Amino acid sequence: RSKPPMIRKYMVFMTPRVTKVCMKTLQARGVLGDISSIQSLHIGFIPFDSDVLSLETPKIWRETFVRNEISGLWDVAHSIMKLQLFFGAIPNICGKGEHAKTVVRLLQRMKAEADPEMLDSTVIEIDECVILDRTVDMVTPMLTQMTYEGIIDE
Repeated sequence: RSKPPMIRKYMVFMTPRVTKVCMKTLQARGVLGDISSIQSLHIGFIPFDSDVLSLETPKIWRETFVRNEISGLWDVAHSIMKLQLFFGAIPNICGKGEHAKTVVRLLQRMKAEADPEMLDSTVIEIDECVILDRTVDMVTPMLTQMTYEGIIDE
């Protein structure tokens, strides 16, 4: 006597978010019907040390500056918003460079759309946030031990 075939359903978590391209790819491969749930999993900053955070998005530079795809900038803004939920609203946020200013505009829009009570904190642990485009200063990370790799190494 043979067992009936097992019907499997899968849950898919995409990081940092579900995209139309991924959905079309799943549909083109014919696996969309096997998936019971598709969810976004925005991890945000990953702490490497008490004062070192990383988004771990190695392709963001190429996507943003070469392909002119700004969805990665939304991820940066979203992560800074999450940071403000834990450490209070950052009163001064400025950006130097075209894409950094885009992140600042996204943050302003997200803040305007957010529940005021979420960011209303009397304790402000971060006074200022300066966002720099790599195009504004591409050399500095190569001149000092205070690069991402250097900080982890120490």
